[in-house]
Amino acid sequence: MAVAAIFAFPIMVPLASADGMTHVYDDVYDDWSLSAEETQYGLINLAGGFERLLLAIRVDSDALASADQAVWIFTVPGDPDLIDVNLMPEVRELHGEPVSNTARQEFCENLILGYGTQLYPAVALLLTPAMNPTLLLGEGSRSYVPDVEVSTHVESRGMTMEVVSAQYADALEAYLQDLNLQLDEESVSLIGEYVGDEYAFIVSWISDIEQFKLDVPVQYDSSTNEPYYELGLFAEFPTERVFYPLRLTSVYGERTVPMLLQVLGFVEPDAEAADYGPLDIAVNHKVSSHYSVPPDLSPFFTPDGSSTEDEYMFFQNVRYTEVVIEAPSELLDADLWMVPASSTSLDMQMWVSENGFLAALVVVLGLSSFAGVVSGALVFAPHRPVLWKFAVLGLANVLTVVGLWLVARKLEMERTMTRSVVPVSAKPYRADFLFVYSFVFLTSVTLVLMAFWV
Repeated sequence: MAVAAIFAFPIMVPLASADGMTHVYDDVYDDWSLSAEETQYGLINLAGGFERLLLAIRVDSDALASADQAVWIFTVPGDPDLIDVNLMPEVRELHGEPVSNTARQEFCENLILGYGTQLYPAVALLLTPAMNPTLLLGEGSRSYVPDVEVSTHVESRGMTMEVVSAQYADALEAYLQDLNLQLDEESVSLIGEYVGDEYAFIVSWISDIEQFKLDVPVQYDSSTNEPYYELGLFAEFPTERVFYPLRLTSVYGERTVPMLLQVLGFVEPDAEAADYGPLDIAVNHKVSSHYSVPPDLSPFFTPDGSSTEDEYMFFQNVRYTEVVIEAPSELLDADLWMVPASSTSLDMQMWVSENGFLAALVVVLGLSSFAGVVSGALVFAPHRPVLWKFAVLGLANVLTVVGLWLVARKLEMERTMTRSVVPVSAKPYRADFLFVYSFVFLTSVTLVLMAFWV
């Protein structure tokens, strides 16, 4: 599953932010120019052979008040007739922890319980942190342009979205000119690379400014307190791999446009699709403890794309992949394709995060056996201890230190676990063994916790 959203802030007209390329219109100079995107944010959901891609757009309130215009253009693969588009009222970013952190935390929180075997409940209580809560999871009115097919036309919240396919680059350029959008040669060249290559264009623009301001609530930037409008451009299209458009962003040349993509599920760049090495892509697999979805955003998450009407959706333990790209735009010469992640370390981390108690139990048993060997070797050194027997005896620690003492007494360890040629007295050896054992075990647990604690 996956979602994407991108913010862009124009240079001449601080109007909009989105993915792909963004062009803004300055009505003072009667001219279109390329918007200077500052950042891009994205969330993607791939399921059932279809990708749901949500692109967030941000429109500056002051620029909108001057009645300027903006057009957002991005591409997606697939048959235009199978592509669905819509507008979402908002985009909610996921906030989570890397899987490695959640695995260590789950493991350590369970391993702390090992202190309890020594009957020091106060220590266990003081050192055990509060457990994290369980995670639960219309018809257009423009003129007809030959050789261009508009397969979908959506009008909502003062915006218009169209899914467009073209047979020739000139035809697509004529379609954009019909929107009064004049592109520079480089933008036209980039767009032309997709024509006739089983891609469709999703073109969006503010068609009714007053309706847009009425339907989209004003928000305020947390750092500048400047008002802005934000909503999501939604697209669903058929694909077997996660897709995110990058090539159109290369129009920004040497400028670096930081990108943050969040993909539901664990994925990684497809090395067979392109050489992504120069992009220095940072991939982190994370888990969000909880995530709430408002009714208007529910079609993005429900299996069949239906709305939950008035009911919120709540998810726990949401697995997702966070992809960060910070590279000069001129290096974005290929779109990003991603496939399911395959890594032994990732599989191990997920197993530990889901089976923290079992992992901790295995370690407790190992440390218990280790403490038995060390204690037996130290306490019974003059009497030739049989170390493998002390390793087995140490496992009795799961019955607490009292159980360990009872088992040691029952087995008469000073007699049956040594090769001494002279009788070995139970006192003081049993008490010394238990004292050394408890010290070695607690020290071992503490060292493991220090190594893995987050």
